[in-house]
Amino acid sequence: MSANETSGLSPSAGAGECYREGLQSMPARPIPVLKNTASVKEWLCEYPNCGRSFTHRYRLNKHQKYHNKLRRCLEPSCLARRVTFSREQDLIRHQSQHNGRRFYCPHSHCIYAIDGAKDGFTRKDNLKRHLTNQHRHSQQ
Repeated sequence: MSANETSGLSPSAGAGECYREGLQSMPARPIPVLKNTASVKEWLCEYPNCGRSFTHRYRLNKHQKYHNKLRRCLEPSCLARRVTFSREQDLIRHQSQHNGRRFYCPHSHCIYAIDGAKDGFTRKDNLKRHLTNQHRHSQQ
C-alpha cells in the first residue's frame, strides 16, 4: 500500500485550483500514464484548451500561474489592450518601456546606435541580446 492510500489522500486531493478573471475554478488531477513499464502519475492542467501535463505537481503549480494574469499595466494604451502579466517581475520589465529611457548599441555603424536609423531599445535585455546576436564577432 502506498503512502497516499494509507492516508486516504490521492495526489488530486487538495490540489491547487486555476482561476482566471472570475471563471470557474479548474482543479488539477493526476492522469496515470505508462512510461516504459512503470506506472507514473502525470498532473494535467484543466484550464480550457490548455491540455499541458507535468510529472511533478510543483511544475503544474508554476504553470498555472500563467493562466492567472492578475497584474495589469496601468498605462492608458496598455489598459485599452488589457495588457496583463502573471509575474510581478514581468510587469516591472514591461513598465520600463514607458519611462522614455532608451538603450543604444555602442557600435557606431549599427542602425541601433544613437545616430542610427532605429530608435534604440526600450529594454536593456533586448540590447544585450542584440549585441550577442549581431556583434558577437566584434566583441573580441
